[in-house]
Formats: sequence, structure tokens, C-alpha cells
Amino acid sequence: MSILQIIKKSYKNLIKVIKNCSNKEQKMKMIGSLAVDIGKRCISALSKIFGLSRITIRKAIKIFENKVFYKKEIKKQLIETGKYQENSFSNSSLNNILNSMDYGLKKVQKTKPLKKIEETDAIFDNVNKKKEEGFKDNKMVMISIDTKDKVLLGPFSRNGKNRIQIEAVDHELTP
Repeated sequence: MSILQIIKKSYKNLIKVIKNCSNKEQKMKMIGSLAVDIGKRCISALSKIFGLSRITIRKAIKIFENKVFYKKEIKKQLIETGKYQENSFSNSSLNNILNSMDYGLKKVQKTKPLKKIEETDAIFDNVNKKKEEGFKDNKMVMISIDTKDKVLLGPFSRNGKNRIQIEAVDHELTP
């Protein structure tokens, strides 16, 4: 049995409810919920089931996970200025407007690391003290670890590009 058949069989009722949903936004949220529930590797199967592109399924996942960009809010505020109407532009036009206003995607600038912080001497004094204690204690095993791996810089999005020019932090601070 293929993954497509398994999904159709396991989620038969939910698929029927989603297909019959008339509210587009609610439908996208339900498709996103189903995609997250099944696993994001089943995007192709879901696109076949619902007759949507894989890009649309990915958008549904973003909508469900509240990762939708604030284009609707920007569009609303532009309309409130009186210069634009509801049907004045599409999403691609909105992107062009944002780019023309210099809100285009920009590479996030890396900050230069600090050469020496105030606590550096205290840290090394403590390390040397613990190291000497380790040499004196026969029951203690000392392990030296040196890492020189690439460090992801943040804040970042869209492969390090952002519409607002910001300066990245020194290290990734996510847990």
C-alpha cells in the first residue's frame, strides 16, 4: 500500500471535511494541520489528494504554524492611506511595492565579535585554577575540548535575508 493510499484511508473523514470547507482560510489551516500531523515529508501526497501544488501545501503549513508574513497587515495599512484600493495589487505587486520602498530582502550584517570582554581575565583565572586542582587530584580525569565549527548567526530568516536592515548577533541564542 502506498503512502497516498494510507493517508486517504487513515484520514478519510477529515479529507472529506476539508474538501467541503468553503472558507479558504479555514481550509488552509486544516490542510496545514493535517500536513503537520502526518509529517512534512508527505507534502506531495497531500498535493495529489487536494489537487493543490506543493507550494500551496507549504503555505498552508506556514499558516497553521502562524508563520504567515504580515502582508495582509501591510496591505490594510496601504489601503488606509487612501493611495491604494483593495484590488489595486496582488501579492507579487505588494512585494514590488515593498522593494521600491527599500524594504527588499537584504543580507543580515554580521557583527564583529568583541576582542575581549570584562570577564575574560576572571574566566581564564578560574580555568587555570581548576586545571591546577585537576593536576593535583589523582581521581579527576581532565578532558580538553576545542571546537572550531561554523556558528550560525542570528537573527536571521530566509537564508540570512530580511526586509529590514538589522545587525546580526554574535552567536545563535536559540535553546
